[in-house]
Amino acid sequence: MRHLADAAGLSDYFMIDSAGIQAFHAGEVPDARSIKTAKKRGVCLKDQTARALAQDDFENFDHIYAMDHGHFTHMRNKAPDVFAEKITLFLPGQDVPDPWYGNDAGFDKVYELIDKGAAAILAALRKEHNLP
Repeated sequence: MRHLADAAGLSDYFMIDSAGIQAFHAGEVPDARSIKTAKKRGVCLKDQTARALAQDDFENFDHIYAMDHGHFTHMRNKAPDVFAEKITLFLPGQDVPDPWYGNDAGFDKVYELIDKGAAAILAALRKEHNLP
């Protein structure tokens, strides 16, 4: 998402972050296969580190996207009722699979899904905020 916002000259308009629903990998860099997959497409993940979703994220972000239905349910249950509507699926009607236990092809497929979803979200945000 950051890569697309940067390429469109819109990064100053958004605060973009990523978090897991658990703190299992907090402080760690992305999986080497994710780094490799992104790098093939000109995207650098070197500055990313994992963190867990924090309670104040529900207040600090206008939109929160869940990668799958399980995460969506978990996040909706964790969010204060007033902020629950901020949470939507990253790909409406479709889960983004976890490629962790698969091979490089799974990371390629997930990258393509995320790129497609991020482009759609960016287009919607441009329209929502009347941005170029």
